[in-house]
Amino acid sequence: MDKEVEKIILDIIITEMNLPDDYGNDDDGNEIPVGLIGFNNYKLGSTEDIQIIVTSQNKKPMSNTTRTRFEDPDFIEESIVRMRENISIDILSRNTDARSRAWEVISALNSLYSQGKQEEYFFKIFKVPETMNNVSEAEGGSNINRFNVVVPCFTWYSKEKVNTTYYEEFSTRVDNEESIGETDGLIEITEP
Repeated sequence: MDKEVEKIILDIIITEMNLPDDYGNDDDGNEIPVGLIGFNNYKLGSTEDIQIIVTSQNKKPMSNTTRTRFEDPDFIEESIVRMRENISIDILSRNTDARSRAWEVISALNSLYSQGKQEEYFFKIFKVPETMNNVSEAEGGSNINRFNVVVPCFTWYSKEKVNTTYYEEFSTRVDNEESIGETDGLIEITEP
């Protein structure tokens, strides 16, 4: 894919929920993000508003393909891996936004905008999950409303490289029962 699946899904959710790009800066000048990939630079404590965290939980390879094509004077080798990825989406807030708007995440994943992004990047968000879990208790006494949903996606990754290793000489030998142990075969072919 030309773009990470987490970034595409985060873009879909933020766009469909009509969220801002960020919540400005905190007292130390750090940007307060609306959406995060993974848990690095996690600044939820800086805002009460809703934040979305998208993380790839696990990946199951479905196919692994290598193709070559000739582009004079080189051979181009393309490797493609297709996977089923489980994408975890956390919806969090100190106020009630996460509790009252969590359903919008599921709605966003099936929107026309989402369908367009899936076509643009040639990936698929599978059917809507059966559950959205309230995992607020994992935050302990910090009073954070937190919901989690895991969405399976069909993704792909590819890379190309120039392969300058190709063979110009070919040789083969044909033997029968009598010539197999001999120095010379019945027929020997060498092509420069």
